[in-house]
Amino acid sequence: MIQSILIANRGEIARRVIHTAKRLGIRTVAVYAEDDRHSLHVEEADTAYLLKGDSAAQTYLNGEKLIALCQTHGIQAIHPGYGFLSENAGFAGQCEEAGIIFIGPDARAIEAMGVKDRAKARMQAAGVSVIPGYHGSDQSEETLLQEARKIGFPVLLKASAGGGGKGMRVVHAESGFSEALEMAQREAQAAFGSRHMLIEKYLLAPRHVEVQILFDHQGQGLALGDRDCSLQRRHQKVLEEAPAPGLEQATRERLYVEALRCGEAIGYRNAGTIEFLVDSEGGVWFMEMNTRLQVEHPVTELVCGLDLVEWQIRIASGEGVPEWNTTRIHGHAIEARLCAENPDHDFLPQSGLIETLSLPPNQPFWGRLEGLPQGHLERHSPDQPERRGAGDNVGPHVRCDFGYRSGDLLSLRYDPMLGKLIVWGKDREEARLGLIQALAQTRLAGFHWNRDFLIRCLKHPDFARVALSTHFLQDHAADLHQSGNAEDWIDLAAAWLLYAQPVAKDSARPVEVEDSPWHRLSNWRLNGHCEWQCRLLRNEDPETLDLTLNPQGIWHSGRWPGQGFVIEPVVIDQAPDQNPGQILGHIKLACGESSQSLAYYHSEDSLWLWSDSQSVSYQRPSDEPGAQDGHVSDPGQLTAPMTGAISRLMVEPGQAVAAETTLLVMEAMKMELPIKSSIAGVVKAVHCQVGQQVDMQQLLVELETQDTNE
Repeated sequence: MIQSILIANRGEIARRVIHTAKRLGIRTVAVYAEDDRHSLHVEEADTAYLLKGDSAAQTYLNGEKLIALCQTHGIQAIHPGYGFLSENAGFAGQCEEAGIIFIGPDARAIEAMGVKDRAKARMQAAGVSVIPGYHGSDQSEETLLQEARKIGFPVLLKASAGGGGKGMRVVHAESGFSEALEMAQREAQAAFGSRHMLIEKYLLAPRHVEVQILFDHQGQGLALGDRDCSLQRRHQKVLEEAPAPGLEQATRERLYVEALRCGEAIGYRNAGTIEFLVDSEGGVWFMEMNTRLQVEHPVTELVCGLDLVEWQIRIASGEGVPEWNTTRIHGHAIEARLCAENPDHDFLPQSGLIETLSLPPNQPFWGRLEGLPQGHLERHSPDQPERRGAGDNVGPHVRCDFGYRSGDLLSLRYDPMLGKLIVWGKDREEARLGLIQALAQTRLAGFHWNRDFLIRCLKHPDFARVALSTHFLQDHAADLHQSGNAEDWIDLAAAWLLYAQPVAKDSARPVEVEDSPWHRLSNWRLNGHCEWQCRLLRNEDPETLDLTLNPQGIWHSGRWPGQGFVIEPVVIDQAPDQNPGQILGHIKLACGESSQSLAYYHSEDSLWLWSDSQSVSYQRPSDEPGAQDGHVSDPGQLTAPMTGAISRLMVEPGQAVAAETTLLVMEAMKMELPIKSSIAGVVKAVHCQVGQQVDMQQLLVELETQDTNE
């Protein structure tokens, strides 16, 4: 067995590998860039080493530094996690040459499946069904367009060397082909160092289903069940579940056969994932192979009862695959990826300080794998059928895989995923409802994230009844994206906390209702009603509420005439490591026979409130002259919709542009965003340059409309 492992990664996957390695008695070595110096994975490893540099290319992507560390400190093996160098054939080859065990497939297998056009040709030769498309070497725009016409629109442009949705564009009509190709090629060059594209027929309502495989060095292989990953945005997964629900058994068996055929065709070793599209007729089409551990591997672990990281290490140490078959799949697991992004603004990446982060408690687990339902292997072992079903009332089990905590600073340098919640249930419905509950208990203050969006996805009737396709988010956009309004309870609680119950500057608690009126910072008056006009910024947008307190202590709002509310703080908690003025608490609102309890976080600058399905941020707008109550939209003032870097600039002062012209391209967290003009006009000024880091709402370009009378 391997005795020491360097984890060439960061965040939750580094912690995941550290956990299993320590359980196996293996010494763990972490690496970190300067901005990760105080990260959880650094604290939890046995040893950690700083990688000096100002970018990922100089730190986590610098294979020479990693190999040198192993040689200097006598480290036997490297686990690459996922992302970074995990599918870099050159790095795997360098490890082999240096005598370091690369915990994954060999360089030859990574290279065979790393270039998508060659991989598809190889799989087609092996008898695997492949989606019709163009995988040729002629990359001229004329040839690519001609091939797209042959295939028939809509088509999918994909970076040949890519993955994770980078360098990928759907083109619905020939008129949009040229711009989409340019964007995809540029994104592919930035992410993978290659502009080479392939084209595939874009299936209209397919499901994304993948099979987890394990192969040992003796050539023995296992198909460890399947996963459905159909819910995606920008071709990146949002929710994943195992097993894939609603599949015909014949389709499932064909997936396993074709997945194993893929692995055998390239002499694969270690863990990998074969990704397929399954059409409405049950047709199975090979898409690609991921020659690494997947982000969504926990759902397979929970239904199979295997620790995939453990078996990666065991296979790399020369052991054979475990004795296992698909009859040991039990229950259902669903994973939600929690990301720093704003779903209601085209999933724009977010960054900044995590002021507070609270997660649901991990349920008690049993067995060799943390995260396994209690008694899972014992109760449901195939050789003990008489015990099957015991403990079915145990309920869902929650696993939290996170790389961040309160007080961490989220950098734009890395992927926006903060962590994952994975819930196991005895069936899909128990897992679905359990994940909704777990997400409701998950709270973050500091920036926008996708928690509420995930809850809406899980609650959607079509998700509940397994009406799934890769177009799910697009088809149900109107249901899944909120209009910007908060629940009435939340607005009222925010107004009361910010105006009627202000935080005393010298105390970390709200002023209680029964305190002396002479100590209140309000417009209290003797024997009369107390009134406030509450001006709020809700998620940066302005909102006004009128509140009245009558002598009976009943609060009224102009939004709900005739209704009175009783409001009281329930619990005030202040963790020892919090700064004065930061309050975690609950507030209870009662109206007649109805009541609602909301959690909140209050700092000097902002207020965050959470219900079971919604999280909303509030601020009091500045009273300074000229201060904005939200974002004033001026079509001639193009501002940055996110914090990021300017990767391309296409205009200069004096240039005339039409409406919807792309003026520049921003990049953040591995995503490119074109900034387009909303009006026709002339560029008056450009306030940025290529490579510049800009903040959200920073002015980038000014336009002025042309005088049509000239």
